[in-house]
Amino acid sequence: MKNKINFGAIIVYYVIAVACRYAAVKTNLLSGIENPYLVILLRGVGPALGALACNQNILT
Repeated sequence: MKNKINFGAIIVYYVIAVACRYAAVKTNLLSGIENPYLVILLRGVGPALGALACNQNILT
C-alpha cells in the first residue's frame, strides 16, 4: 500500500505556525500581558493551531 503525502496540509501547518510565531515575537501584540507564563504559552500556540487546522483539513 502506497502512502500519500498531503503537501497542502504541510504547507498550511507551516504557514500558520510561522505566522503566529512571528506575530507573537516580532510585534508588540503580547506586550500588554503581565503574566510571563501566559506570554510563553501564547508564543507556542502557533504549532498547535497549525496542527488543529491541518487535522480539520484532512478530515473534510
